[in-house]
Amino acid sequence: ADLPGLSGWQNNEMDLELVQSEPGFALKAKVNSNRHVASHYISQYIDRSCLDSLVKLEFNADVRFEDSNSGKKDWCHGISCPKATIDFIGEEWYEAPILSLVIGTISNTESGNGWYRIHGSILLNEHYEIPDRVMLRIEQPHNRSDFIIDNVSLTVSRATPAPSTPLIPTISPQPTPRLMNLALGKPAIQSSTVSTYGAFLAVDGNTDGNFGAGSTSSTGSGNNYWMVDLEVVASIRSIKIYNRLDCCKERINNATISVLDYNQHIVHVQTLTDDSPDIATFTFGNVEGTYVRIFVSNVLSLAEVEVYGYHLNDVPTLFPTIKPTAVPSLLPSISNMPSSLTSSSKPNLALYKPAQQSTTGSNAGADLAVDGNTNGNF
Repeated sequence: ADLPGLSGWQNNEMDLELVQSEPGFALKAKVNSNRHVASHYISQYIDRSCLDSLVKLEFNADVRFEDSNSGKKDWCHGISCPKATIDFIGEEWYEAPILSLVIGTISNTESGNGWYRIHGSILLNEHYEIPDRVMLRIEQPHNRSDFIIDNVSLTVSRATPAPSTPLIPTISPQPTPRLMNLALGKPAIQSSTVSTYGAFLAVDGNTDGNFGAGSTSSTGSGNNYWMVDLEVVASIRSIKIYNRLDCCKERINNATISVLDYNQHIVHVQTLTDDSPDIATFTFGNVEGTYVRIFVSNVLSLAEVEVYGYHLNDVPTLFPTIKPTAVPSLLPSISNMPSSLTSSSKPNLALYKPAQQSTTGSNAGADLAVDGNTNGNF
């Protein structure tokens, strides 16, 4: 991205100016002290024509913090540090972004004279519906420091599509399907949620395990689980779990990883044996499943969960999609049916299914209403 001078930069409660840097100039974003807002940011629209499906975006920049009063070099920590996001903008500019993907977080190591590095990348694939307007946003949350930014780089790499396979005789062995991350962008739930660190953050494509980067899911205390719905019957070959890294890595010790079929019956289980791993990888010969669930007797914090395999079949439906033509019935009416065939013997279709609610008090999540326990004592 060629971003010369002040051209094209927008801002929220910040004043922009060019300052001398080595070599050339850098952009200084000064906090506007007239109003107190939750975050300050600068932003730049991205050429939408570059963002076809299957592209990788990589962001890099250098940033230096200065006290807004004294002008001396400053520092940040955790959620007070800047981050870079790719925002999908709706039809109205003043509305919140449809989707905001973290593409860059700050390095904890100062490179000299107060300068830090912001870097990261994301992969846009067929699961993302990219709108007409896409924006790069560099945000300074919960901090009153000014910052100087230099050497901004946003690069796009197009993924090479898999070559088409020529027709082969039926007597030849079938080619091995290409393994892909089936969990990316799929529906996910967890037993409880701390603040805004929902289950979806573990399937957003960002493997950054720094909790302050805002891309790590987190439950409350106690026994907890996280589960993703692959939405297909899949052949699962491996599962890779990215742990939280800034602290508490031991919380994932002895985790149980289960693969469930489309009826949510467990078909395979493995247990984590590594101690406080950064990344845990589980391999499978060929396990067919639709759901992957992770259980721990502790707080469960996941930077990312990747499930590698390939699509075998669509999930079977319980009912035909077209209503059959009515025919005379020889069966007795429901009032005359034996009690064993009435509704009381039908399966509970809600049991263990994904559930949500408008708000959550304490650890009383929506999943507790479909856990099979009818005890109403809070």
